[in-house]
Amino acid sequence: MEVSDFRRAITNGLGRAVLWVRDHPWPPHEDAIQHVCLHNTAYDAQCEGSRAEYVNDIVRLTGEPARFVKTAARGLMEAQEYWTTCHLFHLNRLFAQAGHAGARDALYEKFKRDDAAERFIGADELVKLDGLNGLLFVLERIGGWIATHPDYWLDDLLLPQAQEDLGSQVVSTVREAAETHPNIREYLGAVEKLNKDGSQQRGPDYRNFTYLELREKILASHGNIPRGWLSGWGKRASEDSIRLAAADLLNEADDQLLIAYLRIFGLRAFPISCERLIKLATSQNSDLATASRRALRHVHSDLVRALALNLIREGGADCDAVPLLAKNYGDDDHILIESLLGRQSKEDDFHWAAHAAVNVFKANPQAPALPSLLKIYEECRCSLCRKGAVTIMLERRIIPPPILEECKYDSYECTRQIASSVT
Repeated sequence: MEVSDFRRAITNGLGRAVLWVRDHPWPPHEDAIQHVCLHNTAYDAQCEGSRAEYVNDIVRLTGEPARFVKTAARGLMEAQEYWTTCHLFHLNRLFAQAGHAGARDALYEKFKRDDAAERFIGADELVKLDGLNGLLFVLERIGGWIATHPDYWLDDLLLPQAQEDLGSQVVSTVREAAETHPNIREYLGAVEKLNKDGSQQRGPDYRNFTYLELREKILASHGNIPRGWLSGWGKRASEDSIRLAAADLLNEADDQLLIAYLRIFGLRAFPISCERLIKLATSQNSDLATASRRALRHVHSDLVRALALNLIREGGADCDAVPLLAKNYGDDDHILIESLLGRQSKEDDFHWAAHAAVNVFKANPQAPALPSLLKIYEECRCSLCRKGAVTIMLERRIIPPPILEECKYDSYECTRQIASSVT
């Protein structure tokens, strides 16, 4: 494999890189391996999760892990950005579990320094490494900070996660330690206060509102309600309620209120004529146009198909236009999608086109899809889009055997699982 091809494969998280290191000399690709040691190369680390297990597999296969352990330990000490620091904590924890003392030292030293973009990154990794001892160390450090910074916003998930991982003895051990360790006692007090304040300050559950109650909130806030609450309400609403919302949308003239009403249909088909939404989809107000296009994704109509094709011809709106084809697919649209994927020169544009293409092919199993799916598999850095492409190829029994084999070593756990389940 050429150096550039290997770098692309390992950066994207393809299992191909694992198999290559297993079967071929790795030194020509040392720079690429060092790079993924130092960086989480996922497209969206928050959604895709850690790639440290994948990197660890590759490092182990080199037969010379010590040189990469040194790189990762040094990288952790220098890390500042949140997801990079999380990645390096995870990777160093795996190295420490394999017996590398330098990685263990780096984990504890970095946590004590606590100098990254956010406080106390890596607490969970120390608990996974050293169990109850790691947990008590972490609580001592965090509690000490809280003692002098009482306004610090505490993430209270650490103890529940430790209980899940280590068992019911966590509570008794921590409470016993709190009797002789003021900082741990400080931590428990902060958790108790957070839980009490949280129950008192919890806002209304919009999902259970009647439509009249929701409309009152929309009008009172001039549409300033989180998108997820509106779409969640729309998904659960009765047919009568959703028709009332649609009627109010058609009669509304204010852009901000229109956006709020449109977001009700983010996960629910608009139940009456969509002509007004078609017009709004080409509004000069980009937020209004986007909200309308997203609402139209769930509508089957020749008008929606015509809108999608017009947007694609005009260019610049592919990520909004392609999803409209999911319920409005035409016989040759697979050719159009192939062309769209091929013309994207920016990674973000390619990613959103790939994301939309996967959804269109998932909704239209009759559509010829292999060329587009293989392009997404090869070129998209997003593990979720790659997994979507792999899933469709598996369901249609069109996945090339070499691709199936390397998916068993992919950086994304879900892709590894579905590939390994094939018999």
